[in-house]
Amino acid sequence: MVAQLRPNVRDVERAVAGEELALGLRTVGWTLLLFDWLIIVYIFVDLRAGSTLWLRWTSIQAVAGAALVLAGRWMESRMAKEVSPLRAPEHRLQSEEEDRSTRQRQDQAAPPGDR
Repeated sequence: MVAQLRPNVRDVERAVAGEELALGLRTVGWTLLLFDWLIIVYIFVDLRAGSTLWLRWTSIQAVAGAALVLAGRWMESRMAKEVSPLRAPEHRLQSEEEDRSTRQRQDQAAPPGDR
């Protein structure tokens, strides 16, 4: 029984590790994009001075941040597709009537001494 569960546990562990990596990529990407908004103030000062350092810096950082966010989203969607078969199956809950009728049938089928 335990040997049958082992592959599922490994699959779940791999999926969780992938989700954590995806979350880390998205966090770093959004952080880079946030810092771009803070640095954007210096672009205008830099351009007036005749330099393009801050413009190039924020452009490269924005592309890198967007790429990390998109990579994180792609990984999350891929992991969601891989994990979906691993989720527990949903069982239909019995209504009270079905439960009562099931108990009555079980009581009728049981020998008189077991009731």
